Amino acid sequence: MDLRETILDAADRLFQERGYKGITMDVLAAHVGISKKTLYQHFENKNDLVEAVRQRSHDAYHAAFNEISAASANAVEAFVKVTEMLYSISRRTNPAALYEMERFFPYAYESFRGELLVESVQISKGNLERGVAEGLYRPEIDVDMLANFRVETILLGMRDGTLMFDAGFSLEQISRETTEHFLYGLLTPAGLDIYNKLRQASTAA
Repeated sequence: MDLRETILDAADRLFQERGYKGITMDVLAAHVGISKKTLYQHFENKNDLVEAVRQRSHDAYHAAFNEISAASANAVEAFVKVTEMLYSISRRTNPAALYEMERFFPYAYESFRGELLVESVQISKGNLERGVAEGLYRPEIDVDMLANFRVETILLGMRDGTLMFDAGFSLEQISRETTEHFLYGLLTPAGLDIYNKLRQASTAA
């Protein structure tokens, strides 16, 4: 792994764990074990670094989502596996991170939202259309609206300062409950049967 990738790995972990504001270029350089001068040879400023981390994470997550979808036997299995990936992300993400990106790094946040609206909504829409075609999701659902709603629900779970966070629920708890609520509203009896089998297999494992 080259030094730029090492820096990005470290920055990604630190931003997720502690948020964006408190991780200065000095802190990152010390964490990686390099001088700040060396750090600036790879990234012009912190805005440049945040955008590079965001783009790298985006590309990795969406490649994984597409791979999971292609390897899954049906839409419900794909939904469950993608959701488990999101849970793993939520366990290591500071809920303040998205708020701090929006407030202190608006360019990266706008890029995040722009790509999210284009790609994540399309991934969600593809899963919904697949599920309807397979007879696993209700045929009368509004695919376009629910694809957007699903992505906004995920974003809501990542926001600090909501009533859910104020009540003491963790990011993973919020993600799990809102996902279950969403999925049960989609499933036909055949889809519910597949979902229950997947849950039983996961519990047994």
